[in-house]
Amino acid sequence: MYKRGECPPLLVVFDSCEGFTVEADGHRKDMTFITEYTDDVDYIKNREHDDCDSMMTLLLATDPSNSLLICPNKRGNIACFINGINNHTSEGKKKQNLKCVRYRVNGECRVFLVATRDIAKVSEKLLDERELEFHKWDRDAAELLKGVQEKLNVLGEVNPYNRLALFMFDLCIGCV
Repeated sequence: MYKRGECPPLLVVFDSCEGFTVEADGHRKDMTFITEYTDDVDYIKNREHDDCDSMMTLLLATDPSNSLLICPNKRGNIACFINGINNHTSEGKKKQNLKCVRYRVNGECRVFLVATRDIAKVSEKLLDERELEFHKWDRDAAELLKGVQEKLNVLGEVNPYNRLALFMFDLCIGCV
């Protein structure tokens, strides 16, 4: 399926030190759409005692009762197995190879995970833990998405995995 561009070449593997994690099953170019972080969006206050270890903070509001998160308990996809990395050290920053890109379609917040550099086959997917927390919607988001779309347009001609990302970014450019 991934050779036809229907899904990214990812494997969920078990590591004795880190548990389940995600590895690349093929080479991924910089700015390639990896996956969307999906499932139920809920208020943080409703999940304070939840035992799910893959929750992603979606919005930290000034009023904590309005803060939101994504909890992949029911319909989560492969994204919940992607490891966060502590990038407070230079070694950690060197390992990071994914970035969260958030967008809004019809008033609904969506989160993509996008490669920030070329990823070699069987390279572990690592996401900056600080990227898991989105403090607010920036006005610069539209400019960021336009820049990403331009790069994806160039890469999409060569890389079939970017076709879905191109379609999704075309949908959301006017909505941010």
